[in-house]
This record gives sequence, C-alpha cells and structure tokens, in this order.
Amino acid sequence: MSAANPDILVVSCGNPDAGDDAFGPLVTDRVRRLDLPPAVRVEDLGLRPSALFDFLPADVLVLVDAVRGPFPAESVIVLDWFSPERPALAHDDALSSHGLDLARQIELARVLGWCPRRVLLVAAPVETVALGLRPREDRVRRAVECVRQLLEEEAIHHA
Repeated sequence: MSAANPDILVVSCGNPDAGDDAFGPLVTDRVRRLDLPPAVRVEDLGLRPSALFDFLPADVLVLVDAVRGPFPAESVIVLDWFSPERPALAHDDALSSHGLDLARQIELARVLGWCPRRVLLVAAPVETVALGLRPREDRVRRAVECVRQLLEEEAIHHA
C-alpha cells in the first residue's frame, strides 16, 4: 500500500471543544506522537467523517470516537466492528456533530468494496457534549494505551 493508503489506518472524528465529542481527536493527537511504524497512518477527520474515503483503502481501520450505547460511563471499550456480539450503537443524526456518522461511512465503504478487512472501535461512552468541557483524562490515557496495543498486535500480523 502507498503512503496515501496505509496498511493500518487510525481515525477519529469529533468536535475538540464539545465535551466527550473531543475524545477521538484527543486520542489520535496523542497516538500520532507514539513511535509508529510507516505502515500506520493516524488522521483526525474533524467534523467530516466522509473524509474517511480520502484514506481508504486500508487493511485495518481503528476508529476512535465517543459513542452512545449500553456501556458504563467511565469505560473505554474496544470492539470488533463486524462481530455479531457487538452491541448496537445509537444513531441519531440530530445529536451528531458529524453529519453522516462513521457507521454509515463504513457501510458505504463496504458497499463500494473499499471496506478494510478488519475494523476496530476504541470508544468512550458519551457523558456530555457541552461546549467548553473536555473528556475525562483517565479515559483518554486508557484509550491511547488500547490503540497502542492494537497497533502492536496488528503490526505482528503485518510483519
């Protein structure tokens, strides 16, 4: 794969000034500072999940975002996107700051034949999206560590 289309793509989206919606951008900013192999690309899509298509195809996609779903408020979750055990995530375009959400972007990528072989979600449950607030620091740190471990595991498979 070329530099434009990495083997492993880590992406986030969100509003950096809106509480837990800033979770993804904060995590990817810190992941970008790690010592990453050249096969890994880290991008913050901001408020434009459709920008995901600018970086596909990729073999593995790691999504970092805040989610609404049946998870403990203080948790950081790691899910295989395509697992039949993955709980449903709430989709509410009226609440989304992203417009067309990442779930719909992944489905569109699948229909177009651009979907990565593996899609992993590293997420924090939404507690607040109030402007001016920040996500909880402990969850951001734990998510960075989760992404680091996932990248390490995937690098072994790509060696």
